[in-house]
Amino acid sequence: MFVTPSPSRTAESRPKITRSWSKVSGAVRVNVPDRQTVAVSASSSAWISAAPSPGAVTVFATSQSSAGAAQAGLAPMPTSSPLEATAAPSVICGVAPEVRKRSSGAQPRPRGLLTERRGEPVNRGDKSRASRFTLQWGRTPATPEDRSVMFSSVHQLRAHAEDDSEGVALAAIDRQWTFAELDVAVSAVATRLREEGIRPRQLVAIDLEPALDWIVTLALFRLAARSLSLSGLVEPIALGADVLITDPARMLATAALTVTIDRLWLDDAVSEYHDRGEPGPPAVHFPRPDSTCRLILTSGTTGEPRAAMLSVAAVEHRLSNLDSYWTDGRVELNLMTLSTTGGFHTALAALRHGVPYLAMNQIDLRTLRAAAAMSIAVLAGSPVQVGHALGLLREHAITLPTLREIRTAGAAPTPGFVAAATREHGVPIKSVYGSTEGGGISMTLLAEGDDPSDTGALLPGIDLEIVDADGIGVATGNSGEVRYRGPGLASGYLNEGSGSSFRAGWFHPGDRGMLNASGHLVLDGRDSELINLGGVKIDPASVDAVIEGFPGVTDAAAFVIERRAGVPELGLAVVAEANGDLRALDRMLRQRMPGKHPTVFGRVATIPRNRMGKVERRRLTDEFRRRLSLD
Repeated sequence: MFVTPSPSRTAESRPKITRSWSKVSGAVRVNVPDRQTVAVSASSSAWISAAPSPGAVTVFATSQSSAGAAQAGLAPMPTSSPLEATAAPSVICGVAPEVRKRSSGAQPRPRGLLTERRGEPVNRGDKSRASRFTLQWGRTPATPEDRSVMFSSVHQLRAHAEDDSEGVALAAIDRQWTFAELDVAVSAVATRLREEGIRPRQLVAIDLEPALDWIVTLALFRLAARSLSLSGLVEPIALGADVLITDPARMLATAALTVTIDRLWLDDAVSEYHDRGEPGPPAVHFPRPDSTCRLILTSGTTGEPRAAMLSVAAVEHRLSNLDSYWTDGRVELNLMTLSTTGGFHTALAALRHGVPYLAMNQIDLRTLRAAAAMSIAVLAGSPVQVGHALGLLREHAITLPTLREIRTAGAAPTPGFVAAATREHGVPIKSVYGSTEGGGISMTLLAEGDDPSDTGALLPGIDLEIVDADGIGVATGNSGEVRYRGPGLASGYLNEGSGSSFRAGWFHPGDRGMLNASGHLVLDGRDSELINLGGVKIDPASVDAVIEGFPGVTDAAAFVIERRAGVPELGLAVVAEANGDLRALDRMLRQRMPGKHPTVFGRVATIPRNRMGKVERRRLTDEFRRRLSLD
């Protein structure tokens, strides 16, 4: 399929946008003005420059698809390498026989950007997708000699505002923004924040409702500031931020400069922006590809959350691979907040694909009804978050007729969750294993009866090893410590450097597991949570799973407690109905887990969980120590 400008247009007339829809698989050739030809693969983009000689084009590749290159018979080339095509060949982010690298002389400054946006599958089960190619002249990045970089989302928002101005870009419960409106809002906020004194590379913490959080985040990308969302946190945290942008009613952090923002502030900024009639501040480049652009808080299940630092290059790499395991261009409701890696990358991917980002994190009837009205195809979140949402759907007879997938991350879904979700909705259950620091690591599709501890095959570009206490690799099928590395890895923690988790280029997440004969990662639990009962190590999450579905018990979590110094025991906190029989529960656990059953029981009103739905077991230990007067 070809995207061909009108014959009457020439390179001098510079068509602003040329686009078409076509069914694609592998390489796609795109004709551009002056009979210049480039080809791109799925989910790629390239900077285009008119070459010095007629009929030639220079391509600065910003991403690549080795699979697509292989289909086209091309060898892969390094990212951002300039190419010159002298015989109108197909260039697919790689080197064909007709293409040679420019070895000397000044590089022509790129004059346009060619991008592809993948759409919905043409047919169910067909991996081919209708794709929109957009050629935009006048969209110029830094020259190859200039190592500064601009975050791609800055360009993508403006492109969608020009190309699909009336399309919904951002949806909150009570308001929607089109791409054109979002672009104006981001420009207005960037203008106002710059006037407030925010400068490039400052660390800016954001504590706002989801829609404002996203608008401010995009504005900070335009200013090349480092951003960090506090969404979902309930306790104050010490960050050492330069600036805090917060709602007047909240104050979870302190900073040298505090800017209070609400919807009225936003509307006033937009009105003032329109009155000025001038463009906002020019987008600022980050100094280098390895410059930190975003910080994301870890889950904090074993202590206070730490801020993992993500570079521009790391985020861009994650975005280039999201189609294969995370957000793929379908409209979705992700219950994770922007302070999590899943929520943040979902928002970026929605912008990349030109679909609405649903800024709705509250798990309630309003959110679910709004999601149904938006015809969501994917429901995503941690297993606890999605389980809560599915329970509300069941209880109030709300249907999601367009739902095509349920996706979970942050913890392994339980067998009961998989069985219930499959029976009630009949859609694939995708489980993604990963971390804030490493992004997605492996992915599997779960059916009823599958083992959720099998996290599936490793994702492309991930190098993972199982090692012993000395860092020596163990044989297939043997358990050990998990470590992995890849281009999307965080560069360390704020104020901690690499810390003990980043060692010699590897990230050590604290998980234990093994690689089976199929190359799948099978998890055994977390080192920090394993409880040693007389030499027998127990993963408390396995106890939680055994209790799932017990009559009268709505939630439960195991934890460690010492009633005698040096003698750990397994405790169990239970959320139960009035008629819940804890004695019967005790008998069941003794039968199912002889020698590993809980010996301390207690009812609680709720199980403490963090913003990802993970159990905060230390808080349970502290609570029961107080109950038993052990402190």
